[in-house]
Amino acid sequence: MFIPIVSSGLASLPPATIPDIQDGILPEEKEKLTEYQLTPAEPLRRFCAAALQRVGVSAEDAATVADTLVEADLRGVHSHGVWWLTRYTRRLRHGGLNPKPNLKVAHETPAMLLLDADRAMGQIAAVAAMRHAIRKAKFSGASVVGVRNSNHFGAAAYYALMAPQENQIGFATTDAEPTMASWGGTHAVVGNNPLAFAVPTGRNFTLVLDMAQSVVAWGKIFLAAQRGEKIPSSWAFNAAGEPTEDPQEAMAGLLMPVGGYKGYGLALVMEILSGVLTGAAFGLSIPPMADETASQGHGHFFMALDIAQFMPLTEFQERMDVLIAQQREVPLAKGVERIYLPGEIEHFKREQRLKTGIPLEPYVIEALAQLGVEMDLDTTGLRPGSRAFE
Repeated sequence: MFIPIVSSGLASLPPATIPDIQDGILPEEKEKLTEYQLTPAEPLRRFCAAALQRVGVSAEDAATVADTLVEADLRGVHSHGVWWLTRYTRRLRHGGLNPKPNLKVAHETPAMLLLDADRAMGQIAAVAAMRHAIRKAKFSGASVVGVRNSNHFGAAAYYALMAPQENQIGFATTDAEPTMASWGGTHAVVGNNPLAFAVPTGRNFTLVLDMAQSVVAWGKIFLAAQRGEKIPSSWAFNAAGEPTEDPQEAMAGLLMPVGGYKGYGLALVMEILSGVLTGAAFGLSIPPMADETASQGHGHFFMALDIAQFMPLTEFQERMDVLIAQQREVPLAKGVERIYLPGEIEHFKREQRLKTGIPLEPYVIEALAQLGVEMDLDTTGLRPGSRAFE
C-alpha cells in the first residue's frame, strides 16, 4: 500500500547550521593535529595524476585515480587520501598493479554485468563498473555490477556518489585483505569490507553512509602510528587477541568489528557479494598488500536504483525532505547543537576545503615531495601555506 507523506513543518525549519570549520577542520579534530599545510585541491590532483603517468598509467586513468584520492581528502576521509599515492606507485613499478589494463565484460544481462578488471587499479575498475550500473538502471530500474581481478579501490563513497548525479541511489562495496577474525576467533580471516550508500536529497548535499565494518578503518590506525599517537583500546586487538592502545601492535593484530558480532556479520556478507559471488579472491586467498609484486585480485559489487522508475523525482525529493525534517525536529541531547545526517559534515568540509585548501600533515607533504623528486615532478604547488595550532 502506498503511504502518503504528511508534512512536519519543514518550511518553518531554520536554515541549516554550518559547523564550526576552520581550514576544513572541526574543532575536535584540532587535538590530533599539531601542524598542517593547506594545499589547494587542483594542484594536488595534477601532481597525483602526473606521478601516476610517470609509472605507465594513461592520462585518463591517472586523472580518475587522482580525483578519488583528492576527493577523499576534501571530504575529510584522510585514511583513503593522497598518502596512498606512494604505495600505489610502488605497486605499479613492481607489478602488483597493471598500469594499462584491458577491462572485459565476462557476463551481461539487461540488469547485471560482471567485469574482469585485468589486475587494474581498483579505482579504474570501480568507476567503469558504476558507470555500467547507472547506464543499466536507466533502462531496468535497478542494476548490479560485480568486478573481479581488481585491487584496492580507496573510499567506497566516491563510487556510490556517482549515482545521485544521475538521480539514482548508489551502493558500493568491496572485499579487502583479512584484518578481522570471525566473531570469537583470534586469527584474521575476513576483510574490513566497507559499504557505501548515496541518496540524492534535493537539497545542497547528498545523504551518504560510508562505513567500514570495524570500529575504525585500518588507515586511521596507520595515521595514528605515523603521528606517534596511542589509539583507543576499543579500536583493535594485538596478535594475542587482547585490546591494545599501540597502533603498531594493532596493525600486526586484528581490527575490532563495530557492534561486535553484528559488524562481523556485515563484513562477511560484503565478502560474499564482492568476493564469493563475483569469482574474485576472498578471505585467505587475497595476497597481502605488502607483496608489491602480486595483484590482490579483489572483488567489488555495485548497485544503482533509478528513482524515476519508482516514483516521480520531485515526489521522492519531497518525501526525503519530510524524512530529513523528522530527523532534525527532535529534542537535542545536552551539548548537541544540531542533528547532522550521514555525509552532511563531509559535504561542509568539502565546500570549505575547496576555498581554503586541504589540510595535510607534514609527513604526507614530505612523502609526496620525495616522490616528486624521484620522478622529477614540479612540487611547488604542494606547499602553499603552513599552519600550526597554538
